[in-house]
Amino acid sequence: MTHKLFCVNFKIMENSYELTCLISPSLDETEREKFVEQIKESIIKKEGEIINVNPLSEVALAYPIKDHNKAHMLIIDLKLEGEKMGELKTELNEKESLLRFFLIRKNKERQQKPIRTKERKDTAEKIEIEDIDKTIEEILNPSKEEKTSEEEKNESQ
Repeated sequence: MTHKLFCVNFKIMENSYELTCLISPSLDETEREKFVEQIKESIIKKEGEIINVNPLSEVALAYPIKDHNKAHMLIIDLKLEGEKMGELKTELNEKESLLRFFLIRKNKERQQKPIRTKERKDTAEKIEIEDIDKTIEEILNPSKEEKTSEEEKNESQ
């Protein structure tokens, strides 16, 4: 018995991500630039594509991280295969000058769904005020027939 092996070409889906890094303020400007280049090289080594790199900005931290109250924030928009993301995370975790990083998967642009609201049915009957008044009158002042049937119920109890 012979078996044939079929090879199917398929493209592994690349996802869009936003990588935000908080870099230690103890690095001087040249060290920061080298550090940013290392991060970019890590992405490229994993066959990722860098879409945009926002310039570094100094930010005050809400709470101290590794005894630092300030950090330099780097934001990189990138595309990378989902399988390679774990490798990138591991590599980033090993960098001592990196205080924290946040990796967010960006959704593809979707059309915003309309907000659902209660739809008013136009097919419903319109009730006249006179009909409402009549119904209220019937409830408050039952007819003689209704009174006698109620009285019979009360007597039987």
